[in-house]
Amino acid sequence: MSFFGIRAKTVSRSTGRTASGAAAYRAGENLTDHEGNSHDYSRKKGIVQVGIVTPTNSPNWANCRNSLWQEADKSETRKNSTVAREYEFALSKDLSIAEQKELVCQFGNFLKQNYGVAVDMSIHLPRNGNNNYHAHILTSTRVLTINGFEQKTRILDDIKTGPEEIRKIRKVLADLTNEALIEAEKTKGLEPGSFGRVDHRTLTEQGIDREPTIHEGNNRYRKAENQAIKERNAERTEIDRKLEALEAKRRELDKAIEQPTPAPITEEQPAATPLPAAGRQPKTQAATAPTPKPGFLERLGEFVGGLVGRDFGDQPRSDPHEVERKELARIQETHEKPEQAPAVTGPQYAILEIQGTKFISEIKKSTDTITFVHEGKKFNVRNDKIDKITELTPEQFQLEQEAKARKQAAAQAKPNREQPPKEQQRQPADRSRAKPKDLGR
Repeated sequence: MSFFGIRAKTVSRSTGRTASGAAAYRAGENLTDHEGNSHDYSRKKGIVQVGIVTPTNSPNWANCRNSLWQEADKSETRKNSTVAREYEFALSKDLSIAEQKELVCQFGNFLKQNYGVAVDMSIHLPRNGNNNYHAHILTSTRVLTINGFEQKTRILDDIKTGPEEIRKIRKVLADLTNEALIEAEKTKGLEPGSFGRVDHRTLTEQGIDREPTIHEGNNRYRKAENQAIKERNAERTEIDRKLEALEAKRRELDKAIEQPTPAPITEEQPAATPLPAAGRQPKTQAATAPTPKPGFLERLGEFVGGLVGRDFGDQPRSDPHEVERKELARIQETHEKPEQAPAVTGPQYAILEIQGTKFISEIKKSTDTITFVHEGKKFNVRNDKIDKITELTPEQFQLEQEAKARKQAAAQAKPNREQPPKEQQRQPADRSRAKPKDLGR
């Protein structure tokens, strides 16, 4: 089974990294950067160098790994510049080393042709007995021409075009991987699909209800987290299997209900008539549904039918269908006019809020004004001057009046604070200074 995974990363000077140092680690060599610093990874094992590919008409120094990445570092002048871009992706263990190298070369050539960058490719073999075959492809961030590194590949950095380009790169890698798997199956004489296929789409886009795992690498905590994810996925798969079995059982029961098998009836033992349930009487065929009342169309038909034989005399009329129209209008008005609610009688009560003050009173409404009584006086207020009207029932009005009376009684019964005697009141201090007497000379 093959798995798909690719990560696009950048090498930034803001984190203290250089393109020469990144290339030395991925190729397992000893390289010197543009500042004279040495990056020695020559003792690193498990590396298969694939090579360097550059656009047509590139300078001769671009074929030397040390010179190539020194120039890439020199072309960037800012202290936070991105000096290189990397694509790290998984390789199928079902492919031989030669087949893996061919796949990496094809993908590197795609990047070179589409973006005009220099490409440095390497394969890292698995360690610790796992199957972690993966490739590192390091590319420049600028287009390489005969004059050296020139403009930036902004199409990969732009917030609008960048994500779409990454999706395109993922699809190309998935297609190349599937082609390599098909060729490997043919070479080894296996059935199609024996090595599986990869898909660059997410699980959600593929319609797979499963929690995705994360890249482990050498992180032991990620391995434990992946194990927990696998256990949850196994539990979800078991639940899905049980639900599928229950769904199949339900379909069988539905089919059995739709096609019941009648019980055989013999002449010696005729079928018994089922007894009615307790408290219910069997329905007889003689019972008929109640006759519905004639509707509007029936009444109109009876009226028009009655007019056919009516004798209107020989008097000429301006409208020959005047009688029919009047009768039809009367029937329509009787049929379509909704029932009106009975008029409300008796006084109306409400709470009026006018400029922050509440008035609880009996009211009379008119078109533009409302009349209410307050402290024995009548007031007429326009509707647009009233902030809020809360209508009350007579019982609610009585309760509001009682609460208002209790509040007024409590306010009157509250004693006033006694003022202290005048002699105890604090006198303001006289801060004026007395003038000295004029004693003369």
